[in-house]
Amino acid sequence: MFPPDSGALVVVDQGSYQSDSAVARASLVISNPALAGSPDAVIRAWEPGRPSRTIVAQADTDVPVVALSDSLMAWVGTHGPQRRDGAYTAAEMYWTPSPAGKDSVPVMGGVSLPTIGGVSSLQTWGDYAVAMGADANKKRVLFVTRVSDGHLWTIRARLGAFYQKVLAVTPTTILFGEIDDSGDPALGQQIQRLVRYDLTRLDDLAAAW
Repeated sequence: MFPPDSGALVVVDQGSYQSDSAVARASLVISNPALAGSPDAVIRAWEPGRPSRTIVAQADTDVPVVALSDSLMAWVGTHGPQRRDGAYTAAEMYWTPSPAGKDSVPVMGGVSLPTIGGVSSLQTWGDYAVAMGADANKKRVLFVTRVSDGHLWTIRARLGAFYQKVLAVTPTTILFGEIDDSGDPALGQQIQRLVRYDLTRLDDLAAAW
């Protein structure tokens, strides 16, 4: 529906796939579906006045999460026979300048993420992209990538806490949701606390806990 108050629904993309997420900035919409007949996810774009189109396609790769800022698109590419089920043999953080108005984009980055599975949220802004995934101990951690040089920080959760979702990246902070690390299944879909990490303290945070 565009403009949002037009009252007219228009089909902009269609196929036999399930899109894991979609993100919009202004009139740009990004999705990461696996198209019919393929186990691999692609990244597709739509804007008013332009047809839906695949702008990124990587062989043998799933794209569990994708995010947009005003100047950047970031995504995680995952690999392995169970990649569509959330278990990986390898994963990388990729990015590209804003894809608005483009039919293809240069794939940049490829920073290896030490995660075995469960990448389920990603946010980006400015020089940073932040994803949540599981480490070798099957604990959720945050992977913070500085886009300008590909530097990666892995930040474990605070003692007694469990990461729930990356909510936003601002020019100064990472905002995320947190719950008690109690194993209580009733907390599985909740956020008990909103917590911020200072982007100037990433070295300290990666060494903590």
